[in-house]
Parts: sequence; C-alpha cells; structure tokens
Amino acid sequence: MFQTSLQNGVIKYEDSPLLRAVSLGRVIVIDEADKAPEHVVAVFKSLAGHGEMSLADGRRIRFNRERENDVVVHPNFRLILLANRPGYRGLRSTHMHIARI
Repeated sequence: MFQTSLQNGVIKYEDSPLLRAVSLGRVIVIDEADKAPEHVVAVFKSLAGHGEMSLADGRRIRFNRERENDVVVHPNFRLILLANRPGYRGLRSTHMHIARI
C-alpha cells in the first residue's frame, strides 16, 4: 500500500493515503465501497474486521507492534465505508427526464 513516484531520477516509495491515515490517526471515508473490485473489498474487510493486514512490502498493520516494521493502528484512526444495499440502482434512471423552465 504505497505509491511510487520519480523524483530527480530516483524512484521514491510513499505510503498510500490509507496507510498514512492508519498510522497518523486520521479519518478516511471510502464512498461507493460496494463498487470496488473484490480484492479491494477484501482489504477493507480485513482492516475493519480484524484491525490487521499484511502489506506487499512485508510490513503489517496491527494494533500492537510485534516486529520492528509493523505499522501500529493509531487509536484515533477511523475507517468509514459507504456502500449501497445490493440491488440499489441509485438515482440514475433511463426514464428520468429533466425539464427546462
């Protein structure tokens, strides 16, 4: 969960907004979570349900530090997932017409 960028000819790795929110105790809001790919939903489920997650670079998100490179969940961190109920079509309708007045 990191982002790569090229700075002065050097590849830099920066923590993703989600990982920064976890470690700094921020609130992160994920809208339309039901429309995310299954592997992304699995990430949110692991983090929200168990408070832990393994990262691709070998680090782990955990409530307690067990290894030197563990990322500890800040006590103020909040994850808010917004999703529509199954089958909900929203306000987008092919039968909706907008009239000019």
